[in-house]
Amino acid sequence: MDTSLAKCVHIDKEIVIFGAGALGMLVLDFFLLNRKRPVLIIDNNKDIYGKKKKGIKICSPAEGKEKYPKAIFVIANANHEKNMKKQLLKLGICENSIVVSNNECLLKQEILKKSVVKYEDKLFIYDTPCEKSMKSKCDLVKAKLKAFAYSAFMDHYYPEKKSKKKFDVSICAIFKNESVYLKEWIEYHKIIGIQHFYMYNNHSSDDFQSIIRPYIDSGEITLIDWPYEQGQMSAYRDCIKKFKKESQWIGFIDIDEFIVPIDYDNLYDFLKKYEKNRGSVLIYWKLFGSSGKIDRDTSRLVTEDFILCWRKHTNIGKCFFNTSYDFIPDYSKNDMIHHKMWTGYRGKALPPINCFGKVCIDGLNIGQGDHFPIQINHYFTKSVAEYDNKKRKGDVYHKKNPHDDTYFMKHDMKCGAVDVNIYKYMIRLKDHYYNKMDKGENHGE
Repeated sequence: MDTSLAKCVHIDKEIVIFGAGALGMLVLDFFLLNRKRPVLIIDNNKDIYGKKKKGIKICSPAEGKEKYPKAIFVIANANHEKNMKKQLLKLGICENSIVVSNNECLLKQEILKKSVVKYEDKLFIYDTPCEKSMKSKCDLVKAKLKAFAYSAFMDHYYPEKKSKKKFDVSICAIFKNESVYLKEWIEYHKIIGIQHFYMYNNHSSDDFQSIIRPYIDSGEITLIDWPYEQGQMSAYRDCIKKFKKESQWIGFIDIDEFIVPIDYDNLYDFLKKYEKNRGSVLIYWKLFGSSGKIDRDTSRLVTEDFILCWRKHTNIGKCFFNTSYDFIPDYSKNDMIHHKMWTGYRGKALPPINCFGKVCIDGLNIGQGDHFPIQINHYFTKSVAEYDNKKRKGDVYHKKNPHDDTYFMKHDMKCGAVDVNIYKYMIRLKDHYYNKMDKGENHGE
């Protein structure tokens, strides 16, 4: 239990949340479920001042201090908590009135315990509870109306088709000490039609160079050294800035994620129908667990060894960017561009669509039937031993690594189904992977 937040529930003082991002919204949900409504949300992003989250106004830290000088200020951020605390102290807020909440996993658990209105969507498993109420129904209607308006705009206004680019579809990925998995990941994605890889090395100390050198020499990989802490988002923005002119589509995925075209054999066959008038496409996750493996021979294929997964898809995933559209790096909804990328055309910000062609906005995730035409297999945990290695190496996004044992069990306990959609590529993958290993081209596994 997050005792610091629990104490805030029972203190007879106003609550101000510092941070309007995903963690801030979890803190807000926590207080609302405990029947204590925060009076204000403060943030350093000027673009969202005056807006509201669940009816609570967002303003600057200075304005928040001026309005509620005696409030409890709850910092909701795992990456910048120290700087945010210094900022509050500089504004004259005493240290006893500052509380830090930075454990996303623990907070989600508490919300799940407190919520009495949990439910699962027909298609998606939710990580956090979703409330069935008159307000949620009204919000859904509003979201659908907005989605309709965005669809109408995109149908009628879109960039003119320019000359063909060097690559139809590429992937951008940031990696750290993942040489043991790189060859399988690269060879698999080549099979489904990825033509180029923009690889950002983030402090790797393993022998990744021997794995990717043949691909660099063949022109299939562009390697960028990216020695920045929590450098994931900045790497993605750098990739868009430098390489959008040479690839029609750029996807943003991790080394433990494998794109699986189910109704197609080639990824571009899926994407090209959206090329004319959609700026980004979201492909949902199917989360895979340990399949009961404590340890594993890592020279074997990840995609073959792990087949137990969640019964449903998650309501988040990863995006592919259509580079005919503008990218708006400072737009407030692009703080996690790999999950929900907003693009632009004629000065208008445009939301992503999902793999069913439906606009994704305000939590709206609409499917068509129970069948998904494409998915991303997210091999989040792998075996227990591999997960332990993952914990030790740190994280490219979170300053405080959330990958603890509780996190592992929370994800593994949801694995109640078998998914072998990726097996249609298995013979070709084995041929590419093992034959090349036999020829001595792989020395890092």
